[in-house]
Amino acid sequence: MKKVIQDILAGIILFLVAHILMVTIHEFTHSFIAWIFGFKKSPFHFHFADYTLFLLDDQTDYKAMLAQNRNILAAMTAITPNIINASLYVVSAILCSSKKIQEKVYLYSFFFWFMIVNIGQVYSYILWRTFE
Repeated sequence: MKKVIQDILAGIILFLVAHILMVTIHEFTHSFIAWIFGFKKSPFHFHFADYTLFLLDDQTDYKAMLAQNRNILAAMTAITPNIINASLYVVSAILCSSKKIQEKVYLYSFFFWFMIVNIGQVYSYILWRTFE
């Protein structure tokens, strides 16, 4: 019974770590691209709405990009994190299929959840953000 509780707690913690890592990578990518092209003062400026990071905002000024007719840059800034999320999904899926990873239960669990949250992020953009 103790092992079951330990595994459940580890699974919850690994899910949260995977989610936080995915969100941070995703939002940092938006910020980094905007910063490289001069539309942000720092790639590390985020708005954290709460501790879950479900309401994290990269604070990228897309309106300024569009006002300067930088439409392709705005599109690139918006879509690149999703390409990275899709790539991380593929990498995680490959790692999850590895026997060496499967032998390490917690490592497998982390990559499983990292795979799920990354593809979930891609789907959320396709299903909801498209129509904002």
